[in-house]
Amino acid sequence: MALKILITGGSGLLGVNWALARNTIDHIILGLNERVISPDFADTASLNLSDETSLLRSIQSIAPDVIIHAAALTNVDYCESHPDAAIRINCGYAQTVANVARRLDIKLVHISTDHLFDGTQPLVDEHHPCTPVNIYGKSKYDAELAVLNKNPYALNLRINFFCWGPQYRPSFSDWIINSLKQEKEVTLFDNVYFTPLYAGEVINFCHDLLQHNHSGTYHFASSDRISKYRFGLKIAETFNLKKSLIKLGNYNADHGIPRPLDMSLDNSRLRSTLNLETISIGNSINLLKSDQANRDRLQNI
Repeated sequence: MALKILITGGSGLLGVNWALARNTIDHIILGLNERVISPDFADTASLNLSDETSLLRSIQSIAPDVIIHAAALTNVDYCESHPDAAIRINCGYAQTVANVARRLDIKLVHISTDHLFDGTQPLVDEHHPCTPVNIYGKSKYDAELAVLNKNPYALNLRINFFCWGPQYRPSFSDWIINSLKQEKEVTLFDNVYFTPLYAGEVINFCHDLLQHNHSGTYHFASSDRISKYRFGLKIAETFNLKKSLIKLGNYNADHGIPRPLDMSLDNSRLRSTLNLETISIGNSINLLKSDQANRDRLQNI
């Protein structure tokens, strides 16, 4: 059944990819704030996420079946130097959206992060205590608590995804691919681990959960714990680019902003719920390569 889906943070990477992936199936409305875009594959609506009364009126007018709350301040450095903004945007906006969704009885999906742990243990599951080490992680964990307190039937997705991005917002994988195509060297950390997932899989898995009205927290992650350096090598290999341009680096957590060195997530609950044997990082990267038509459409936003 087709859904009317409102996505906050609609000009962000996940929002535009969601719209592109589902525009022939569902009615997608990208909720916009500061950046105005006019994609040919989705409708748009201006949203004021800082004012609950205004947001309530807007969402009543749109009358979506589902709200995907993807609006967030994700720059870790900026969050650390602007903690008030991080808490206001990441936690405050999430709480406001959760309040409105609950009042209007609309299914809510909250997009969280893998930056919730201290990075001392690999492949943590949904029951592992959250111990964020920086303001970004703390603000997103506070957002989770606020959302599930106000709206216990929400879906809370902890993710680290890669995808094609528009010209105004290249993704991590875009940066690697574009740098290698231009014969530029890139340095990637071999001591920072994660379990990234292609955005198209994030979207498909989420809709599978929505179809059966699941709620609660899920780790949306690949089954492969991989370092940023090894991820870059896999990207280069899949896209037939020069692996020799990728230089090995190591992140020193004792300098600069604290960051978890291991952000890998255990995806057992997701696989069990969806009856999946594994979620391969190699397959995820292959999906990125096969979806290059999406890259071209995103470049035209």
